[in-house]
Amino acid sequence: MNPPAPPDAAAAAPPPAACGRCGYDVRGLSSFTCPECGSDLREVGIVRPRSRRGLDVGWKLLILAVGWPVGALALLLIVSPFVTTSGPGGN
Repeated sequence: MNPPAPPDAAAAAPPPAACGRCGYDVRGLSSFTCPECGSDLREVGIVRPRSRRGLDVGWKLLILAVGWPVGALALLLIVSPFVTTSGPGGN
């Protein structure tokens, strides 16, 4: 009896390697020529298609651009009651 496969077996598998021009899955080829479009894979590259699970660069930049000012403001509001300011006389 075989042990049951993990429920997320597809997610654990490495993403496919694809032709940089047409996106054809090129895993296991014995040559550097894409059988779909005929491109030389050394020239067009071998890419991994995007994962739907991760955030793309645009979303990461947006989170960074919005996140650090909000975090800085929150830190300022937390710390400001403990910071005292005195006037020119030292009072």
